[in-house]
Amino acid sequence: MTTKKILIEYLKHYINDEFQYHDLEKNIVDYGRNYFNVLHNIQTYTRAFRLIKNDYKLLELNGIKIIKVPTSSIANKWKILRIGD
Repeated sequence: MTTKKILIEYLKHYINDEFQYHDLEKNIVDYGRNYFNVLHNIQTYTRAFRLIKNDYKLLELNGIKIIKVPTSSIANKWKILRIGD
């Protein structure tokens, strides 16, 4: 399974949740290993995330969208929504 597919499934699993890069970095490697028996390093996942977060067509095909949440922190924050919500 590709990192993009694992990330899409991860995002679907957390519909309506907000997250930052450090949340993704903390959880995605274990998610891929536990749910799909696939081990990728964190750099591979974050590189793939940077590509898919702006690939609206791919996200739409999978029924989700990612919106940036305003924050006073320097770190970006996103919210995962099901299309139509």
